[in-house]
Amino acid sequence: MTRVFLNDDQKLDPEDLHHLFHVLRMRAGDSLEAVYKRDLYRARLTDQSAQDGNLVLEEKLEAREKGYRVFLLQGLAKGQKWEEVLEHGTEVGIDTFVAIQMKRSLRKVNHKWDKLKNRWEKIVEKAAKQSKQIDIPQVYPPMTLKEGLEILPKDSLILVCYEEEKDHFMKDYIQGQEKNIALIIGPEGGLDPEEVDLIKARGGHPVSLGKNILRTETAPLIAGDRVYCLMEER
Repeated sequence: MTRVFLNDDQKLDPEDLHHLFHVLRMRAGDSLEAVYKRDLYRARLTDQSAQDGNLVLEEKLEAREKGYRVFLLQGLAKGQKWEEVLEHGTEVGIDTFVAIQMKRSLRKVNHKWDKLKNRWEKIVEKAAKQSKQIDIPQVYPPMTLKEGLEILPKDSLILVCYEEEKDHFMKDYIQGQEKNIALIIGPEGGLDPEEVDLIKARGGHPVSLGKNILRTETAPLIAGDRVYCLMEER
């Protein structure tokens, strides 16, 4: 069933209305799922007007929550790779995205943030709807690694996915009781040793994702899925 997110006035975004009525060809009276202030409802469309259209919340549904948050701090990748991370990372359960300007990052976008902000937020919102979540992930503007580490909650379990690490894995640190898990992944050129030292000084743990070297856009999906599996099986 189609899922939408409502604003504080319990109304649909005009873009959502257009998509429902003109792309999905829904009509007044059709049912869908609506998230309003983190509660999930079965709802019914009441009007096809893109200007005045609205819906009625009919029944509160049970929404399964994870009970923990996953932060991703990732070296900013070139081209469309970061947008792939935003989309597919949302699908695997990442709650917060922070693009990090690392030493080996091949892309700089600080001067373009105003233009990119709306695009990146739309990507995670669309992915959250598609994957049936009750939260839209938060997307931060690009920042330095030091700044990214500072925004993490103090109780975060910090795991840095590092290709030079051979002996330790996520399962060695995830106990299933964490409230905040931070994943740190490098850009195409990998993490600089000084960056790894900075993360370790903040309490981070280097971990391996396996013997194969993963692309920067693949690594967060593997890491995010492993976090989910390890947290759910405890």
